[in-house]
Amino acid sequence: MANDWYGDEWGSPGWTAQKPSDAAGGTPTGTPTLPAGVKTVTVNATFINDEGAAANGLLHVVPSVSRLADPTGGSVIRLRQRQIKVKDGTGSVSLIATDNDVLTPADFTYEIRGVVDGQTITPFNVSLPSAVPAVNLASVIPTEPSSGTPNVASVLTVNDKAGPVVTLTAADVHADAAGAAAAAQTAAVSAAQQDAASKYAAVDRVSTLELNQRNLPSEQNLLDWTYDPDEAGHVTAQDNAVVAGRITLTRINFRKPHRISNIWLGLAGVDTTTQTLTNCYVGIYDAAGNLKGVTGDLSATFMNSANAKGISLPLTTPFTVVPGFHYFAMLLNGVWTINKFTFKCSGAGVSVNSGLAAPNLRYANILTGQTSLPSTLNMASQATTVISGGWGSQWYGIS
Repeated sequence: MANDWYGDEWGSPGWTAQKPSDAAGGTPTGTPTLPAGVKTVTVNATFINDEGAAANGLLHVVPSVSRLADPTGGSVIRLRQRQIKVKDGTGSVSLIATDNDVLTPADFTYEIRGVVDGQTITPFNVSLPSAVPAVNLASVIPTEPSSGTPNVASVLTVNDKAGPVVTLTAADVHADAAGAAAAAQTAAVSAAQQDAASKYAAVDRVSTLELNQRNLPSEQNLLDWTYDPDEAGHVTAQDNAVVAGRITLTRINFRKPHRISNIWLGLAGVDTTTQTLTNCYVGIYDAAGNLKGVTGDLSATFMNSANAKGISLPLTTPFTVVPGFHYFAMLLNGVWTINKFTFKCSGAGVSVNSGLAAPNLRYANILTGQTSLPSTLNMASQATTVISGGWGSQWYGIS
């Protein structure tokens, strides 16, 4: 996704993971409206570099709590990670104040982190009291992080019993004397908290990884890739006799789910003189060796010199990939001249598999005499025959 608000899209941090449409429920419909009485604060950010020029970047605003309860209105507000897109030196965002007297908990904080002009800023925490409805980030004093305190209204009557202190019996609330319901509720709450913490940690880890990357797949309208294509500065030198009929494997670690419709690769060169191809395919296997998606026959595509570039290869049936290790698989058949029919790669040799063994090799080959990608592979049979013959470390992407 090209960021026209950022001067250098290669240095721009990714933000697609925070779009509402990425949530399981899809994009919300209707006009967003906060409950009555909820106060907000507009945070303005101004950045310039050490020469006085306007800076560009993306700040992530992360609340210390995941939700706020509105007891009066009977609703729960889900607090999302928000962003301040700094374009031409300025940006702003409207946030819920941290001290709303109609919401609980109160006095929570926000963490500010992100990247400006390619440099990661040191994260810091802030409070945004409703008494100041508009603030500039430069004037906000950092504070210690806080998950807030309960904001409980005074009890006037309970079950028609009035007074500053109301005592209820088990019969008043139809409670079970044995306390089984309370124990079950405690266990359920504990399990829910652990599950939420685990999921938040996974999302936060992905966000941290994205912040530390120089270039992101989303900045080129891709979902993921084996590595930055800027690093694919070499080409494969596959020998026809060694590669034809063999399935070559390139490992990738998907860190979040994706709906995959296309596989991308770099076709560096086409042998227009002697090249004759048949039964050529690209697909994706999971770590257990199950074929998840495959293209149609790519023989004509690979023989067209107009395709000598980064090209998109549609899958016959799109699928949703789950996080974890997977393998791009390529099968070539036919005749070609070495060093003329080539693909973009990083140039990594046998050392790329250091510390690894089958079935977990990063680059490998498997089977011979194949004319199609089989539905399953025995990953324990991975070998490195073709890597020594100038093959391996190909660049792949998905969309």
